[in-house]
Amino acid sequence: MVIRMGGDGSIETGLPDQQGGIAWGERVAFARLDTGQFVNLSDNPGFDSTSGSFPAGTGIGFDLLAAVRVWNGADFSTVEPDYAMSVTKGNDVVTTPPSDATVPGFQFGAADSGGRFHHHVRYFLDPLDPFTPEDGLWMLTLGLWSTNPVVLPSEPVYVVFGSGASADSDRDAAIAWVQDNLIGTGGCTPADLAEPFGTLDLADITAFVGAFTGGDPAADLAEPFGLLDLSDITTFVSSFVGGCP
Repeated sequence: MVIRMGGDGSIETGLPDQQGGIAWGERVAFARLDTGQFVNLSDNPGFDSTSGSFPAGTGIGFDLLAAVRVWNGADFSTVEPDYAMSVTKGNDVVTTPPSDATVPGFQFGAADSGGRFHHHVRYFLDPLDPFTPEDGLWMLTLGLWSTNPVVLPSEPVYVVFGSGASADSDRDAAIAWVQDNLIGTGGCTPADLAEPFGTLDLADITAFVGAFTGGDPAADLAEPFGLLDLSDITTFVSSFVGGCP
C-alpha cells in the first residue's frame, strides 16, 4: 500500500491505479499466501511512500484491531478459532486475538531523511504449516499510527489474504464486500450506513442496530476500535442527529 500524511494530518492509504497514479483513500488491499517458497505466509502488502510524504524520522507502527475473519462464501462475519494471523518483523511478533479486540502492535520502520517510508512486515497464517497450502480467504484489520505527534492515526485498513483456488474465484467478491460493508460507498456521515446514501433515515438505524447486535465491524464507529460499546452508540446517535452536511 502507499501511505502519506494526508491533508487532515492523518496517515492516508492508497493503491496504485491503472494509469500509473495513486488512488488515495483506498483502504483494502489483497495479497496471496501461496506464491513464495513457503506457503501460508507473505511479506505483502508492504507500505511505501514518496519522498516528503512524512517528516524525516517519523516512525510508523500498527495495531491489530480485530480477530482474523474467514470468508464464508458470502461475507467476512465468520471467526474460526482454528485460524489466527501473526505479523512479525525481526524479533517482534503479534497475533490476532480469538475474538474482536485491539492488540497493540509495534513500530516497523521510519521515514528516511527525505521523508520517504518503505518497509515490510511478514504475515503468517497460524497454525503455520509451511508446506501444506490452505484454500480460502482471510481478512486482517490494521490501524496505522505514528511516533510523531503531528501525524495522526489512519482509519482501519483491511488486508484480504488469499490462497488456493478461492484466491482466484472469490477475490473480487470478498474485496467488494469489504468495500461496501466496512468502508462504505458514499455515506455522508458515519451514521449513513445504508442506501440511499446521502439521506439519514430508518434504514441507517436498522443497519446500525443489526451490525451492533451482530458484532459486525460496520458498527465500530468510535475508539476503542475492535470493541463495540456505548461510545459507538453515542457516535452513531450524534452523527445521525447532526444530519448530512
